[in-house]
Amino acid sequence: MKKNIFITLLAIIIIGLSQNSFAQSKEDTQRRDQRNHYRKTLQIDSSKAELVLKIQTDYKKGISALEADSSLTDSGRRTKIELLIREKNRRLKGILNSAQQSKLIPTTERGDAKQL
Repeated sequence: MKKNIFITLLAIIIIGLSQNSFAQSKEDTQRRDQRNHYRKTLQIDSSKAELVLKIQTDYKKGISALEADSSLTDSGRRTKIELLIREKNRRLKGILNSAQQSKLIPTTERGDAKQL
């Protein structure tokens, strides 16, 4: 009886560890795929692609935090979104040329199309 319980617990632990490992490898794969997409689309090296990925990830985390913040009014939320857009674009302009920026930054978020 104790042997069956031990084997069951061992199996559960192994399955849990393998699922955690699978989830981690899936995140790594997605990150690598995104980095490669930026590298190919923008024709930049891997280090710049990693910087672009970090900028985009930071921006998305900021947007997610704003969506979760129920204390903000609509105008307050919009103001904070505009600040996030400006910060993202400022950081991208520091590492990308204008042609690369036009491939990555939506026209609705460009400073020349609309003053934020």
